[in-house]
Amino acid sequence: MAILEKGRIRAALRGHVIVPMISPLTPSGKPDLTATFRVADHIIGGGCQGLLVGGTNSEGPLLALAHRIAQIEAVVEHIAGHGMVYAGIGATAFDDAVELGRASLRSGAVAVVAHPPPCFIINTAEIEAYYLKLIDAVDGPFFIYNMPLTTGISIPLDVIGRLSTHPLVMGIKDSEGDAERQALLAAMHKDRADFTVFCGAMAHSARSLAAGADGNVPSAGNLDPAACRQLVDLSLSSAVVPSALAVAQDRVAAVSKVYQEGRKLPAQISALKGCASLLGLCSPDMLPPLLTTTDTERFELRQRLVRLHLPVS
Repeated sequence: MAILEKGRIRAALRGHVIVPMISPLTPSGKPDLTATFRVADHIIGGGCQGLLVGGTNSEGPLLALAHRIAQIEAVVEHIAGHGMVYAGIGATAFDDAVELGRASLRSGAVAVVAHPPPCFIINTAEIEAYYLKLIDAVDGPFFIYNMPLTTGISIPLDVIGRLSTHPLVMGIKDSEGDAERQALLAAMHKDRADFTVFCGAMAHSARSLAAGADGNVPSAGNLDPAACRQLVDLSLSSAVVPSALAVAQDRVAAVSKVYQEGRKLPAQISALKGCASLLGLCSPDMLPPLLTTTDTERFELRQRLVRLHLPVS
């Protein structure tokens, strides 16, 4: 089991690609662990170093708490020695987040990742107080997760700065689609050894990495993990050719566009899993209120995947 140490966290995770993996389901809505392992192997086999299980793309908040815990435990055991597992513990109920976080760390997850509770638009003081209480209660390596699309809250940079000094806070996954903010956040922390910044908005990944971010968290890694790894490797290379970096960014953008273009977040997650089903990784089944892609939608997705030379089954 990998152990993350705050004072050396940047050196440990520099250049990592942590894929927010989908949650394969059975038609009855239970986790399909066989397909989950297939997705995990696909991602790790493509060169990515980590998996985020239980996040937004995992439909984490829609799964029963017992299923979330069992899924994380199973993935940790399955990829032991081959990659790092990060546990998404975002939840409406504080006690659920704590229980999930403690269980995840006991199972061998290297860290937990949490956004503010999505049920209320809380103010700056409330955001900071919530995180401090949750970090202390979970009592293990912790990543802040900024995702305004699901929480309605943008965590202020000064709050991130103060939380970043907590001895258990290792870094942040920032998925706010604001290029200026992402670059500023990366630049603010680029010289620190004890805090790491991961970009969750792929459209701004190359710029964020150039500004000082340490890696990315690409949903596209569920489909084309090798391209996501290449983008980070080139972005952090001292000898990178700008044209090659542009091609790498365009490739990840093109893969992301297949399931994101013209869709709001819920439909994007459904389309992402629909794409994964076309690659033979899992079924397209979704948890309510998310809708499973239709045959017509998957036919259109198939055509776009074929044009990108992805291995449609």
